[in-house]
Parts: sequence; structure tokens; C-alpha cells
Amino acid sequence: MPGAAILSPALFVGAPTGEFRLTQLFDRAAAAGRLHGLRLEGLWMHVGTPEAITEAEQAIVRASTG
Repeated sequence: MPGAAILSPALFVGAPTGEFRLTQLFDRAAAAGRLHGLRLEGLWMHVGTPEAITEAEQAIVRASTG
């Protein structure tokens, strides 16, 4: 399932150099009681292109009209 995350720069303090799995950092944060998350039950869309903005605007209109 795709997702989005907002990660604190503090999560990366002491992180390995080069490629590594984020689960290493998540496990460390969980052990410290600092890992939290929320599930978005609504619609999430990217708006990184003009076409995507149009699609998002149309989705908003559809959602507001029922």
C-alpha cells in the first residue's frame, strides 16, 4: 500500500551512511517510544504536476457534491 510520511530529522541522527532500510530507524524509534502514526481514512492525491492538480480539484468537487 503506498503511503506518505513526515519524518523528523532527529530520526536520522546516527543513521548509517549509504543505503539502508528505514525499518532500522523505525525500530530504534519504537524502542525509544518515539514512533507514532495515523491512518488516513480519506483520499490522498499528489499534486506534483498540473494534470494532477486538475484531477485533485475535480475529486474535491465530486466529494463536496456527494
